[in-house]
Amino acid sequence: MRWQPAELLAAEFETPSARTLTLRVPDWPGHLPGQHLDVRLTAPDGYHAERSYSLAAPADGDRIELTIQRVPDGEVSGYLVDVFPIGAQIEIRGPVGGWFIWNPDTGGPAVLIAGGSGIVPLAAMLRARRNTMAAKPFRLIYALRDPEDLYYRDELLTPPDEFTAPPDELAAPPDELAAPPDELAGPRDELAGPRDELAGSRDELAGSRDELAGSRDELAGPRDELAGPRDELAGPRDELAGPRAGLSGPGGGRIGLRDGSTGSRGELSVRRGELTVPGGSMSSEGDVGVFLAYSRRAPVGDPRPPARLTAAELALHALPPAPDVTCYVCGPTPFVEFAANALVFAGHDPAMIRTERFGPTGK
Repeated sequence: MRWQPAELLAAEFETPSARTLTLRVPDWPGHLPGQHLDVRLTAPDGYHAERSYSLAAPADGDRIELTIQRVPDGEVSGYLVDVFPIGAQIEIRGPVGGWFIWNPDTGGPAVLIAGGSGIVPLAAMLRARRNTMAAKPFRLIYALRDPEDLYYRDELLTPPDEFTAPPDELAAPPDELAAPPDELAGPRDELAGPRDELAGSRDELAGSRDELAGSRDELAGPRDELAGPRDELAGPRDELAGPRAGLSGPGGGRIGLRDGSTGSRGELSVRRGELTVPGGSMSSEGDVGVFLAYSRRAPVGDPRPPARLTAAELALHALPPAPDVTCYVCGPTPFVEFAANALVFAGHDPAMIRTERFGPTGK
């Protein structure tokens, strides 16, 4: 795979620290939603720095989009977010990756779960579905710190005819499987490499949204083995980058559920193979449901108080387990492990859960 020049045509800030770049790449071969590419910067003295970034939009001729999150002291992200001028060029190589993808021609219903800047490859999938008018049900569950961290707000906050959010009568309950405190320890810009694989089996999601005081959703399902292949990062590692070994598909490895574990707190009880949630069931009036979970500060008027995403919320707002439902999880390693375990606990077959993770690699 060769390095190619890429010229910056346009740029837009998604947040104060995240910038979307529209690049022109002559003879770009095209890519699938979920793939990534490598970026190389070269200093006047010949020093190279390489990082990997997820593609943020479907293929559009010779134009591609990347959304870069600035990392403190990041030599690549700092340049791309704060310095890289319109008309200048960088080198890119790709596309890379063939597992963490959703193919508009063959892909089925999907659950997209993002932590922080993990929204980037999932946005490409959501946009591909919209562009092709695919009638496959999609559910996006997006965990972030506060409203200022929301990427692609004009798309994710659109009226219900495009993205229909599920009812929000259920506030975030406490949960023994709640995401780790550092799940959103800062969005990162390095989403790379073939990822860990997991997967989904069939179960039933039941509940009544009309009986808020006592209806319950019950989800059950098997656990399986999870694993993941290689890493694609090269160059100096002063930024958060690349996938990590852990939960995955063919190849082995156990998820972190405790056999026979039982926990309860408040009104929510959690047992191995069962989640009991006070309140109704998740529903969507359209083919796409979007659930935003703010952990530190929520927008004015948001009925959900700021709190970490819980396993109960994830099970409630995802599609029910089914043989054709694929789940995609992207974010920091602790968040990915939490979400993948919660999906398996809710009844999704590990063979239908695909993950992409990133975390600290040092300076």
